[in-house]
Amino acid sequence: MGDKWVGLILVALADGARRYSELHRTITGVSQKMPARTLRSLGRSLLPVMAAIKPWAETNIEQVVAHREHYDSR
Repeated sequence: MGDKWVGLILVALADGARRYSELHRTITGVSQKMPARTLRSLGRSLLPVMAAIKPWAETNIEQVVAHREHYDSR
């Protein structure tokens, strides 16, 4: 769950299966190898958890980014 691509990849797969090349085009900044590597480390059992977290994350993204930048600046 700590990998920065996990959430983005799981959300992209929420509507169904996609080819690795589709994930690469859908997710800005992801390398071609990361979707495969990330999916190997996960199970589909995380999808309901991520779907529950997504609305919170969308609502609070500005705060999360601000806190991350503050933390990184230390």
